[in-house]
Amino acid sequence: MWIDLETKTTEQSKIRLHYPNNHFHHYYGFGLHIVSEFECPELSPIAAAHSSPDVVIRVGLVPSILEGRQLDDGFSQVKPDAYLLRLDNIANYHVTNGCEIVVQPQASCSDSLVRLYLFSQCIGALLHQRHQLILHASAIATDQGALIFMGPSGSGKSTLAAGLIDTGYKLLAEDLCALEFSPGRGFQVLPGMAQLRLWHDTIQQLGHNKKLMQKVWQKEDKYSRLLQDELASVPTALKMIYWLNPADVETVEITPLSLPEMTAAIVKNIFRGEYTQALGVQKRLFRQTAELIRAGQICQLTRPRNGFSLINQITLLQKVHSL
Repeated sequence: MWIDLETKTTEQSKIRLHYPNNHFHHYYGFGLHIVSEFECPELSPIAAAHSSPDVVIRVGLVPSILEGRQLDDGFSQVKPDAYLLRLDNIANYHVTNGCEIVVQPQASCSDSLVRLYLFSQCIGALLHQRHQLILHASAIATDQGALIFMGPSGSGKSTLAAGLIDTGYKLLAEDLCALEFSPGRGFQVLPGMAQLRLWHDTIQQLGHNKKLMQKVWQKEDKYSRLLQDELASVPTALKMIYWLNPADVETVEITPLSLPEMTAAIVKNIFRGEYTQALGVQKRLFRQTAELIRAGQICQLTRPRNGFSLINQITLLQKVHSL
């Protein structure tokens, strides 16, 4: 259970009396060794390591104002190497230097809702601070390499990923996709969170058991499915990025994108792109985007806007990539 940190005392030691930190949970995610004061079922557990962790997630007091902030939208305050997120009745979060996230949860909020923002905006900000290329996308590992699916909300990114997982492929990323580049190996997609979030109608179409899933938020008819056994364990070389395009067509087809179209697709899908200038990472993102476009591994997958064409999409992908 979370503790109430909305207390008049500012003594961190008194907080620790209610939430002792003598046990940390160790995880692997996004290519990082992450230790956390609380359980994170969305991440892959690993044995405790003797080396220093890359990231620490801990419970503590969070400042109300980020001094020197370059962006403030009423919820998020941003500057280079620091990100502050304050959400009434949920939690406050402070992300610094790509290595620490301090969480100040509200006692009335569920663990899962606190983690919802921890592993979206907050981990995304941290990965930006660590100079990774972060896309709003889903990704699947195949024997031929990683397939990434981008597109506007409702285009079917998670649905296609879920269908491919049911077919036997491994999950790499859902919603937040981290890529790492090296001159010798090109782009690698890093395994992220071991979960998939699906809308109720998609669950019905896939034939999944909703009773085995957890509702993401009471205000939405969306459910989370944990996939520890289906998560890829190692980074996977990028094979292709697909921009999903629901359209008034009758068949599923794959077509190449022009250079301007590839650029627009990537720029639109930089995770929390509106924060990148305040985070001071725009020049780095420009170089990474240019490198990704230079590789030319971006196509468009067009599907019928109406009806359920998932099987046809999977069949076409298997044919194109000899899966």
